[in-house]
Amino acid sequence: MLRRAISIFENAPGLHDPRLSQSLINLGELYRLQKLYPEAEKLYRRALAIRENTLGADHPDVARCLNNLAAVRHAQGDLAQAESYFQRALKIKEKSLGSEHPDIVAILNDLATLSYEQKRLVEAESLYLRAKSIGEKVLGRAHPQIATIFVGLGSVYCDSGGFTESERCLRAALDIQEGALGPEHPDVARSLKYYAILLRKMGRKLEAKDMDARAESILAKPKNRAAAHSVTIDGLIFEKKKGKANK
Repeated sequence: MLRRAISIFENAPGLHDPRLSQSLINLGELYRLQKLYPEAEKLYRRALAIRENTLGADHPDVARCLNNLAAVRHAQGDLAQAESYFQRALKIKEKSLGSEHPDIVAILNDLATLSYEQKRLVEAESLYLRAKSIGEKVLGRAHPQIATIFVGLGSVYCDSGGFTESERCLRAALDIQEGALGPEHPDVARSLKYYAILLRKMGRKLEAKDMDARAESILAKPKNRAAAHSVTIDGLIFEKKKGKANK
């Protein structure tokens, strides 16, 4: 269906029809979900070129295309290029939406995650704290996005040896998630996994075992099995944070 729509728009007068760029993005999203990243990237690049030509390089819809490209570059292990795309998207969003907007929070969180994955812990902490400060203003302190930021901060502090502060952040994340999403949500399981890692580093192995058991119990529920494969203890979950690619 999407391929047919693309063919129709390509053969219609004007190859820069906005509907063509959206169809390219939608098909790219399907490829991304199937982990066909090079194919998805090719479609995202075509959509980006169309939007830059028709809307201008600083349009918010261009930033959305950049977010999509950042996601697929990250999935392919190209953290530097993903970071570059997010930084450009951030500049566009700040120019068009202002410095305090939910979209800014999301991009700052993604940039913080990239810094964390590259072991730039001081930079990651700064970005997470900036995202948290803005997010609490525009989303509220009990929003799930704030919990995601707390998980990121908890991971940064855990890796840098700040175990007490890490536990505070992970506890805050769980409190928000359980209140906003319910105690059996996959995000709760993910935070429990991180909490278990911290507890083991602190020598609290029995507590860690209990955390892991609770996480596995949540993920074993039929409604959560599709999400279980994305829970890892090797690093922060990037695509999970973003959800579906931006349209």
